This record gives sequence, structure tokens and C-alpha cells, in this order.
Amino acid sequence: MKVGTALARMLKDYKVKHVFGVPGVQTLALYEGIYDLQPEITHIGMRDERNASFAADAYAKFTGKVGVCDATVGPGAILLPAGLGEAYNSSVPVLAIIADIPSNWQTREEYGNASQGFDQIPMFKRITKWQAKLEHPENLPRVVRHAFRVATSERPGPVLLDIPHDIFDTDFEFREEELYAEEEFSGYPSLRVAPDPSKISEAVKLLSEAEKPVIIAGGGVHISGAYEELLQLAEHLVIPVATTITG
Repeated sequence: MKVGTALARMLKDYKVKHVFGVPGVQTLALYEGIYDLQPEITHIGMRDERNASFAADAYAKFTGKVGVCDATVGPGAILLPAGLGEAYNSSVPVLAIIADIPSNWQTREEYGNASQGFDQIPMFKRITKWQAKLEHPENLPRVVRHAFRVATSERPGPVLLDIPHDIFDTDFEFREEELYAEEEFSGYPSLRVAPDPSKISEAVKLLSEAEKPVIIAGGGVHISGAYEELLQLAEHLVIPVATTITG
């Protein structure tokens, strides 16, 4: 089984219905894997990679699942940061899959002999929670599971998986029991954070003593799914509610 096919299977098992991106020869193994799994998972071709990253961000916001986008090496990957920056600042889980030059070309980058290739990962460090390059096919299942855990837990956000062309195309004998998804990390928040009880008591005291309190509801209400709790609080204390741009 090609690594690209195994990756497509794991995305499907993580309840990903659509992947957004622009094809390149380096990512064809992923596209073939998705094609074989239709209609359970489909690929949506975009006009450029910026649109793919924004579409993945919007998909996650509307579905509560992890958005997935892909781009080929170099010029394709360069266009992803706009949408990933939005996802990072809005705490939205997105898995960005980027292709890379073949592993045995890596040493040629500094000489300018590797077409399209450059050190891509540093470009994403300020706008993703986690980044990794898949250097060995057998690590794929573990790396993908870790990516979904990081993307959906604590403060959610985008993560990056860089896969060289030769690794994407590698035929590897994955054991069926290895290619499993941890379904609790297929949506967000996967782990709902509990506040410090003493801080709750302080907040209750402040609200009860305030003369003209106002609730400013932000994106955390969406991430926590705390709509009913917010409504109950506002109605019980008769407090007006305003929202931030992500609220």
C-alpha cells in the first residue's frame, strides 16, 4: 500500500469528508488514495492553495471536525500561510499536508539544484502548533494520530505534515491494526478544559457586585460548545451580550 493511500484511509477514519488543495505530481499518491475511497472522502480542487487553506479553516468552523488542505512543494506550500494564520489566531484545527522534494535531493537544496525545493518547515513555525517531516513510511500512523491530537486538544490550531515525494509514493506493508484513528480526536475540542474553581468563585463575586456588567463572548464559546451555558448565565443575571469577531 502506498503511503498516500494509507494517509487517505486514516483521514477517512478521522471523519474527514473533504480535502482541499491543488494537485502536483508529488501529491498524486494521496489523490489516488482519496479517489479510491469516494464518496466517503472526496478531494475538492481549488484555484490556488490560499483558497485551500481558507476552505479547510471554514470546513472546521462549520463542521467541528479537522479541516485538511494539501499543497505541492515550494510555490504551492508558500501560499498556505494566509489561511493557516487565520486558523492559528482563531484556534481552529487544520491539518496542512505539504509535499517535499525526494529525500535523496535534500542535500542539493543549498546548491539550487533541487527544483522548487527549500527548507519549508521554518516558514510555518509561527502559524502552526506543531510541524513534522515524515522521513520513514512506517512512522505514518503514529505521526498522523499525533497530528490530530495536537490539532484538537488544549487550544486547538493548525498543524503541518511535510511528506517527501519518494515517501508519498513508497509501497509499504502496513499492518491493518496500525492504521487506526483515535475518533475522540476527530473533532474539537477533544479534551474540554475545566477552569480553576477558585476563579469561578471570583467571577461570580465580580458579576454579582457589578453595577452594569456586560458579557463579551469570544471564539472560546464556539470551541467549548458553551452556547447553552452562556445563555443561561446571561438570562439568569440579566446581562447584555456582545461578541468579538470570532464569537
